[in-house]
Amino acid sequence: MRRTLSIFGTVSAVVVVSAFSYQAHVQKEKLNNFVFSEKAAEVLGNMVILQQLRQNQQSNALELLEMNIDSGMIILEKAPHRLSPTVLENINESIRLLKQYRQTYPRKKESIIDNDH
Repeated sequence: MRRTLSIFGTVSAVVVVSAFSYQAHVQKEKLNNFVFSEKAAEVLGNMVILQQLRQNQQSNALELLEMNIDSGMIILEKAPHRLSPTVLENINESIRLLKQYRQTYPRKKESIIDNDH
């Protein structure tokens, strides 16, 4: 009887550990999907900006970069407080520098962003 309970306890422990391991794997996969999707979007965005610069469309390239700053600022300001103190410190410093940049260079829309490019 004790042996049966011991085996049952061991099997239960293995099932619980396996469930946590699977859950950790799923979370890691979701994080990887997010990180790589974001990186793909960032790289393509940089390519579009480079194309605009190579076509002597500096105002379009600047507008795209300004939009990136504004959208990034919105995301950073919504950062969860459960991040590590070092990461939060870096985020707060980035926000401070971005606000300083925006005061020095207020947003001007001089570009003509064409939906075909």
